[in-house]
Amino acid sequence: MRKPTQKRSIERVGHIFDATRTLILTESIEAVTTTRVAELADVPVGSVYQFFTDRDDLLASLARAQAGILAKACVATLDECPPDIFDHWPSAMRHVLESYLSALGRLPAGIEVNRYQTQHMPVFEGPHGLESPLGGLFRDVMARTGLQFPPEREEVILTTLLATMSVLVDIALLQSSNEQRDAYISECLGLAQLYVDKSVADPRK
Repeated sequence: MRKPTQKRSIERVGHIFDATRTLILTESIEAVTTTRVAELADVPVGSVYQFFTDRDDLLASLARAQAGILAKACVATLDECPPDIFDHWPSAMRHVLESYLSALGRLPAGIEVNRYQTQHMPVFEGPHGLESPLGGLFRDVMARTGLQFPPEREEVILTTLLATMSVLVDIALLQSSNEQRDAYISECLGLAQLYVDKSVADPRK
């Protein structure tokens, strides 16, 4: 995606994203084409290609924009948490995951876009990568809980943990009931805790 800089261009990209979400909601993600999006956004198809190389670039860019929105929502929630929640990192992580899922559910076509990125975008390079907004959120939570990993392994540990949790949370989102979703979230946190307990050097222990 070519990042817009002027106000008019930013607004146009916003209209393109809105049109993409509308197509996903009213038809399906398979219905998204640059031509259909341009028609719905009431812009020339050339305007779509001005910012996006093709349909896949458009959807990937929408997923990244969505990840940024979700990360901001979760950070705002973290800032309102009582300090003692960070004394137990699984509790803090569960709080973040619940905030993430709640914010995702409020976004138009949020879950559908999330499924697309799971199927088509590598975890390490997509919106859930360690250098992404959600990756930054993950680092923030770890820092607030005071967890310390061996410096020579920290990057590998964080990447492995984030990638594993991202995949398991995506599986949870595919479940048809809240009970099933919560069960997968609990298993995700349990697995993550086993890995962290094995890898962490916590100064408070």
